[in-house]
This record gives sequence, C-alpha cells and structure tokens, in this order.
Amino acid sequence: MDIGSDEMWKLIIERLDDVVKCVPDVKEVKKVGQDYEMKLFVHMGPVRGDFNTSISIIQVDNETRSIKLRLKSKGPGTTLDANIVAKIGDGNVSYDADLSMSGIMAAVGQRIIEGYIESKLNQFLDNLVKLAKTGSCTQ
Repeated sequence: MDIGSDEMWKLIIERLDDVVKCVPDVKEVKKVGQDYEMKLFVHMGPVRGDFNTSISIIQVDNETRSIKLRLKSKGPGTTLDANIVAKIGDGNVSYDADLSMSGIMAAVGQRIIEGYIESKLNQFLDNLVKLAKTGSCTQ
C-alpha cells in the first residue's frame, strides 16, 4: 500500500460515499439511510451478471481501526450473505468474513471463490490508493 494506515483510515471514515464507489465492477451506487445499495457485475465461472447488493455498516471502531459490515447480494441463480470485519493495519488491510451462499455460486468451489474475492479486494485497495492520491478511484 502506497499510503499510510492513518491516511487510509481517515479516507474511509471521512469519504465513505466515495470509497464505496471504488468497489470493482460497481454500478448504480445509492445511499439509503446509513446503508448502500448497488449493482455489482460478477463474472466467476458459470456465474455472470448483475448482482443487487446492499452493504450495511454495523460498527466503526476508531480505536482498533476496524469496520463491521453486513453484505447481502442476489444475482443470477445465486444469493450471498456475509458478515465482514475489515481492519486497517500498518501497511495492510486484513479481513475476516463469515459467508453464506446458495445457488450456482455455491457449486463453483471454494478455491475459485476465494481467488475471485482476493483479486477483487486487491483491485479495491488499488482503487483506494488512487482515490487518496488523485481524489478519484477511476482512471
């Protein structure tokens, strides 16, 4: 990560509306109360299409620099629910996710899903660095 953990945490806390737009393959982001609704384009194995997704911020802990999120997503033949805790550390972002899925995506296989999520997380972190440096996460 090219920016410090203090800068990253400040960016997430102060510009959350912009941060959400940095999620890879996101479309049509809108804020509904404290939650976010969006469409995400997913292409993983046999699963391809737009997923209607909602993200709820459950808790923000400034002391530990962690955020608890609830994600619900539904797309072509698949539903996904996740509870996620992300933590901004010195030079890294770590996360723990409790995932529940059904449908086609559940049949894809854990290794493929983990690789896809890891790839999208890395793209997201690269986008956050762009946002911090240039004010925009798009090129």
